[in-house]
Order: sequence, then structure tokens, then C-alpha cells
Amino acid sequence: MGLTVSSTAVATMALSGPRDQGRNTGALLVAESIGTSVMTALTACYAVLLAEGAPAFGWIFLTLLVASVLAIVASLRIGPVYDDVG
Repeated sequence: MGLTVSSTAVATMALSGPRDQGRNTGALLVAESIGTSVMTALTACYAVLLAEGAPAFGWIFLTLLVASVLAIVASLRIGPVYDDVG
């Protein structure tokens, strides 16, 4: 997780203008926090609805796997971010 968050913050700062870096990085952190909270709440609701033992956890992991794959596909839109300073 630490590797993903730091690279996302660096990409956000690299793609933002000097005046917008703070705002965009803050918005990224808020969006990540809200996304984590919502996915945790949905997973808990899903677990309660399917509380029949081991198969419920299989469906939860499958749902989270699908959400992760969709997030990876969406993140590919940004493309490589190069350091212009070097």
C-alpha cells in the first residue's frame, strides 16, 4: 500500500501545476480515504447478507478482486510519468 500511495501522490504532483499541487494532493488523499471507507462498509454489508460461512468470504474476495482490476484498468489511462528535472 505504501508504494502505491507514494507513487500516486508523486504522479499527482508531477501532473499538476505549481499552484494546484497542494489542492490536488489533498483531494487525492480525501478521495482515497472515502473510497477505502465506502469499500469497507460495502464489504461488511455484503458479509452480513451472505453470512453462511466460507462461501461468503469467497464472494467478498471475488468482488474486491473485480474492483481492484477495474481500478488498475482505470489507472492505466494516466500513462507513464517522467521526471522532468533529471
